[in-house]
Amino acid sequence: MLWSIEDGRNVRCWRDPWIPNVEPLVDLIPEHSNLDLNCSLGYMVLDDGTWNLDLFRIWLPEMIICKIIGTHQFGIYLNTDGSDRLEDGFATTGGIVHDHSGQRILGYNRFLGSCSVFEAELWGILDGLSFLIDQGYKEVQIRTNSIEMASAIHEITLDGQTTALIRRICQLLSQI
Repeated sequence: MLWSIEDGRNVRCWRDPWIPNVEPLVDLIPEHSNLDLNCSLGYMVLDDGTWNLDLFRIWLPEMIICKIIGTHQFGIYLNTDGSDRLEDGFATTGGIVHDHSGQRILGYNRFLGSCSVFEAELWGILDGLSFLIDQGYKEVQIRTNSIEMASAIHEITLDGQTTALIRRICQLLSQI
């Protein structure tokens, strides 16, 4: 299982911990006086969708470059940027599952009632993972535009009902 952060517009390349098991990249750079520490991750992707590795190589060791290369390319994608809070305070969620060529496998949605957008995002992941496991998929890349949600699942740091959602997602992730 891999995480993806959509087009990277909401993720700061140097300040946010977007590479699994790697601290924020700013902590790895000896000098960053001429570096825009708030540039989005999307800025580091070329028009053809590949990483601009030449820019990364200016500041980062090759070991980190290898980890960056490992965060791209996968077979089945779960996109969960579908949570919404309706005017009456109720939330919905949904997602799309597609293959490496962009061919849609399925779309799903659910009315959740009263909950936060953050919880709706978690429900979207839970529903998508449940479907994929039921269908026998063993590898999936989860794509989201919420680094906070991905971090919470990775670190399991929240309390209450949200923690129960995260624990269930982690249980499902251990099956793939």
